[in-house]
Amino acid sequence: MSISLRDGWEEAVDPSTNRAFYFNRASNETSWVRPAANEDALWKARARVVLTKEAAVVLIQKMWRARTSRQYMQSLMQSLYKRIYDPSTQEYFYYNAQTGQSSWMTPRGLKTKPQTSPNVGDESDMLPPGWQATFDNVTQRVYYVNESTGESSWTMPLMPSHMSDELDEFSHTFQDHASAILIQAAWRGVLARNHFRGMLEAVDGSPIFIHKETQKRTRALLPFDPLHRRRVDSSGGISSERSLNLSKRRLPRSKAQIIVDAAEDSELDDIPVLEVNLSRLNAVVISGRVWNLEHLETLNLSGNQLGRIPSAIQDLTALVHLDVSHNHLTSLPVGLQTTATLRHLDASHNYIRSFSPKLWKLRGLTSLDLSYNVMTDLPFIEGDLRLLKETSAWQVSIGLLTALTALNLSHNQLTKCPALIDNCTALATVDLSYNSMPALESEFGNLRALEVCLLQHNALSELPDSLGRLSSLRTLDISYNQLQCLPPSIGSCAALIRLDGSYNQLTEIPSGIKSLTSLISFDLSHNPSLEFPNVLPFLERLETVALDHCGLPDVPTNAFAYSADMPLHTVRLSSNGITQVPLDVELLRNSLKLLHLGRNAISSIPTRLYECTQLVELHLSHNLVVTLPPGLANLNRLEVLDVSYNQLTVVPDDLVRLYHLRILNLAYNKLHQLPGRLGFLQRLEHLDLSHNALRWLPTTCHHLVRVKFVSAAFNQLERRPPFFYDGSVYVDWSNNPFKASEVTSRPLLDLVAKAKHDLAQRNYTTAAALFSNLLEQIASFPGVPKEVEPIRAQATFYRGICRYQQICQALAAIESLSDESSLLEKTIHEQRLVEPWGVKILSNDQVFVAQTRLNELVQQKITWRTAVTEWQVEATDDLNQSIRFKVEATTAAFTLGSLFVKTFQVLLLITLFSCDLIMGKVAARGHRNAH
Repeated sequence: MSISLRDGWEEAVDPSTNRAFYFNRASNETSWVRPAANEDALWKARARVVLTKEAAVVLIQKMWRARTSRQYMQSLMQSLYKRIYDPSTQEYFYYNAQTGQSSWMTPRGLKTKPQTSPNVGDESDMLPPGWQATFDNVTQRVYYVNESTGESSWTMPLMPSHMSDELDEFSHTFQDHASAILIQAAWRGVLARNHFRGMLEAVDGSPIFIHKETQKRTRALLPFDPLHRRRVDSSGGISSERSLNLSKRRLPRSKAQIIVDAAEDSELDDIPVLEVNLSRLNAVVISGRVWNLEHLETLNLSGNQLGRIPSAIQDLTALVHLDVSHNHLTSLPVGLQTTATLRHLDASHNYIRSFSPKLWKLRGLTSLDLSYNVMTDLPFIEGDLRLLKETSAWQVSIGLLTALTALNLSHNQLTKCPALIDNCTALATVDLSYNSMPALESEFGNLRALEVCLLQHNALSELPDSLGRLSSLRTLDISYNQLQCLPPSIGSCAALIRLDGSYNQLTEIPSGIKSLTSLISFDLSHNPSLEFPNVLPFLERLETVALDHCGLPDVPTNAFAYSADMPLHTVRLSSNGITQVPLDVELLRNSLKLLHLGRNAISSIPTRLYECTQLVELHLSHNLVVTLPPGLANLNRLEVLDVSYNQLTVVPDDLVRLYHLRILNLAYNKLHQLPGRLGFLQRLEHLDLSHNALRWLPTTCHHLVRVKFVSAAFNQLERRPPFFYDGSVYVDWSNNPFKASEVTSRPLLDLVAKAKHDLAQRNYTTAAALFSNLLEQIASFPGVPKEVEPIRAQATFYRGICRYQQICQALAAIESLSDESSLLEKTIHEQRLVEPWGVKILSNDQVFVAQTRLNELVQQKITWRTAVTEWQVEATDDLNQSIRFKVEATTAAFTLGSLFVKTFQVLLLITLFSCDLIMGKVAARGHRNAH
């Protein structure tokens, strides 16, 4: 027989523990014990409670502590909080009479109530029937109204006393009797279960229980877990657990729910939760349980799809950091105004147009980020009496945030500078960039603590003269505006380190700039009518100056008249009308690292430029340079050289001595040939030779193992060069007069690339086999085509190199084997010497093993020597052919000489170098006759 519930109570199942609990929607009460409608039903329900002794004892202790704590908390919270009805929203809110704070959410202390007790702190439940509390906006007081009788009262009507006494008596009686029943039931359960032993049914595997004395088999109605209870339906039978599990979750918990659950669990365990990160969850709403985390200091809600933030956020009374960036917010919650602890607020990347001026009451804010929104102005209100009472300010604006140190309002639609921003005297960083402000107020100069001021991408036509009062200013960015001049007082900003005035309409620079002796970066580029600022020598710490796209004529004399220890390392003068390299640029020989002179009218390069030996980048593109003078190798630290779009017909040979060069751009010139040792630039990564008149590329280019980009488009190459076949290299051979027969050589070139890759990996045996296969394929042609001849020459040379390396490895292996065999021979020989005297140094087995190993070593040495003989013949032939083909002749001759030295062929070595000496004299005589 089932026991009916008291009126207003419902039953549900907790998914985590799978236990039934009971709740009252009207009073928000919850209980693990079934509230019975009458006393008999209550005692029957108690009879079914089965717990262990330990659990019962713990429960008694918990019940007593909870009861004492709740009584104290209820009395305290009841004296502090009032539940008030708001007619405008038709909802109740809670008001703290001591602190003046209000909350739409039920305060945590009021939620902790004794089971079956009235809702402590809920004045509507503590009032007589028909009465309710209402808040009077005029007097700011609570009064009470009886809608049925029309009565009203400023004092709270009292409940009949007998109702409270009856509830207390019932609560005490229930707890006392429930504790006794739990202990008795738990002990009886232990005794009963000791008479049974559990088994599994052989047929279906279901659990059965056998009485130890009578051996009677039964299926227990109660499992051994005393916390798990079968439910009894109205007919007395066992009901389905699944059918009664009404609240079981059908979908998995979201990541946000998991995070909030974990935070609540920590709070319940008296572990304060200080930070909650709910960012990047694509959440549309945030669980209201977050606002119950009373210790929370950092809340990250960024990267979601929130359209609004509930006013209940004001319940986070300890909040310090709040990040609601990257959402869909159109405003900020007014309730945030009471969060006096808030220090950092990030609401960037939203759709905020405006918000309540009451938020300026957050006077503790030190960092405010409202960038990437759609605001045209900041909230400002004047003459509001209520705000006057709360803030003591007639004008309520951002000026109330006197503790603010960082303000970011960039990427909005501001049409004027925020009003009274000059009152934020603690500001160190202000970002007003990417707006539409035409001017700054003169009071802007009152921000004496300002260090970083970003005003780029606005509509500023002038700057206030008060800017000179910013004595702490270190960075000023006024680029992309409409400025025609700078205020003379700017020279008073003695701490200025970075000044960017690019992309304006400046025509001259005030002489006061020379007082900025701390300036490190000075950018005035893209001011088309600017006169050269002849103040650079006064800027003793200047490191970077940019004056490109300024329409400058030749740089004045002494423009760079610096002392020897000046730190200037970057000079940008591109896209002007300069006809010669600045005369005193060599004075920067110890510091200059980057020089941009592209897009000018320079026709020659003076050799004094080569005195700047610290240069790392040199840009001379789009000029009229015809030749590069000798001495380029002095720039031995150069990594980037751009001389494209000039009139060069030849490149100096000492270019190949720029061993640190990574980028070389020779495009759009009139080059017919390149230095033969171009491949010695082994750090080269980018090579642009396009739009010239080259007919061939140096064979040393195969040494460019680090190159990632090669362009030789629009030249006169008759055949595709046999290198740069690595798949990781971008190569452009377009618009060259390649013959159609080049298609037949493509597979051969692919094979060359594969073999060279093995050679680079020191897989000499595999590479030699590939080159041999390639030469066999070429030999099978009825006649060697002209376009295949270079491939054959390359394959012959590289196979000779592979054979030489194989010989070196074989000789090293033979030497190692000889050392090991010498030790074995010594050991065996010593044993044989002492055998006539009957002395045993080694046992017979050890002698046998040593002799066997010695025989193996001898056989291996024979194998290696045979291979060396074969490879020596092949290497000699290949390298001699390479010398005749003039393919890497110097390298081939040197390698062949090294081979003769290693194989002790002294006569061949003498003959080789004698021939080289004779050929060198003949070549020199022919060279002199040609001149």
